[in-house]
Amino acid sequence: VNSPRSLCEIHITHYGADLVKMLKQEIRRISQFEVQLVEMYLNLTNSVTPWVVTEAEKLGFFFTGILPETKGGDSIVMQFFNGIVVDYDVLVIDRPETDEFLDYVKDLDPTMV
Repeated sequence: VNSPRSLCEIHITHYGADLVKMLKQEIRRISQFEVQLVEMYLNLTNSVTPWVVTEAEKLGFFFTGILPETKGGDSIVMQFFNGIVVDYDVLVIDRPETDEFLDYVKDLDPTMV
């Protein structure tokens, strides 16, 4: 948790049977620090990751990208917004393929519903 930046990073390299329970507890715990953004990194090559993504989405996380060569290998990045709303219309995009990806992420953002 980085309180001055109102940011929390969660790196998950191995999954246990209590993963969903632990994520719920972590979301409650970080709310004590007034964290507005949680970034979670999941191992892209783990066969259980698609299930974890589905469960994390139920908790309000959403897919925001892929980051190669993290501590846990190539990672799927998911984010959880705690009280913030992104104004996607003010973001400056300089490449058409990035604009398409931004539209994809915007469609997944649960705060946009």
